[in-house]
Amino acid sequence: MQLMQATPPLLSVVMPVYNGAAYLTAAIESILTQTHQDFEFIIADDGSTDDSAQLIHAYAARDQRIRPLLLPHGGHAKAGNACVMAARGRWLARMDADDLALPERLASQLAWLQQSNVVVGGCAYVKQFGQDERLLWFPETHHAIQHELLFRVGLLHATMMLPTALAQANLYQEQSAFDDYEWQTRLVRTCRFGNLPQILLKRRSHPTQVSVARDADFQAERRAYRQPYFFQLFPEATPRDYAALMCASDRTACSSLAELQLAGQWLVHLAKRQERQLRQRMAERWQATCLRSAALGGGCYQIYRHFAPYFDAALPGAAPKIQLACALRLPQDHLLLRAWRSVRQRRRV
Repeated sequence: MQLMQATPPLLSVVMPVYNGAAYLTAAIESILTQTHQDFEFIIADDGSTDDSAQLIHAYAARDQRIRPLLLPHGGHAKAGNACVMAARGRWLARMDADDLALPERLASQLAWLQQSNVVVGGCAYVKQFGQDERLLWFPETHHAIQHELLFRVGLLHATMMLPTALAQANLYQEQSAFDDYEWQTRLVRTCRFGNLPQILLKRRSHPTQVSVARDADFQAERRAYRQPYFFQLFPEATPRDYAALMCASDRTACSSLAELQLAGQWLVHLAKRQERQLRQRMAERWQATCLRSAALGGGCYQIYRHFAPYFDAALPGAAPKIQLACALRLPQDHLLLRAWRSVRQRRRV
């Protein structure tokens, strides 16, 4: 029988696992070898059918900081809640079973949160490796994160750290597939979020990861949670405002020049007085929205040119592409536009 630490640790690291044996050893080792050592490591096996439970037990037998939870299969959110409710540390850090924490992750995030006014913290940069290798970016400041949540998560959940009491008072919705997005849109209205501008996690990209396997479910739930969040953030907005901005968020073509103009106004508004990288990302979304809407003709290009300077962000080569696409009235699924989007995606930070 495993003995529990007599004195509660400063930090609880929590990690749900479901059939993660292929990458689990590396994830566990990346936590055990942290420079900060005052933690407990709660690993919940969500009824795995592979060797995950055996691996967790083997590590727990060697290191008393590991507290295994063996659960019947109930889903990622339910396993996450079990971890959170079992936590005894003052602070709580999330970890995913297929990722790698860099050695200074816990120490750096703890020091930052203890001396800042940020309550829920993540990392602004994450190195993705494996099937798709690139540097992922997330906004640093609270208001920028609020705006970015209209398009995707505002921080990568596997980098999250926050007070344990706050996590326990705000559990995940267990019926939700995209539980971290729902959780962030719920708490960002009342708690200050932030992302530390350091690379402290390596995110593994592979075909069996949840975000790939359940992408359709994630996108459907993102749309369902996003609409009430938008109107909470902007209570004076109209349904027309929401529909226009969603062309940029859902990567669809605008149905009219009036809708395109409204989309441009919203993207400029979301970028205004924000950090440079968020302005750049909103500018890229404006470029992409105009390219997808090129079938609207020359008026689309004129609207693009009108709003582009307001982002105060460089878009090398964007204007000639949009001008050509609008002159040819290319539909959004045209091969040329798909090729341009592919190049932009590979270059994106």
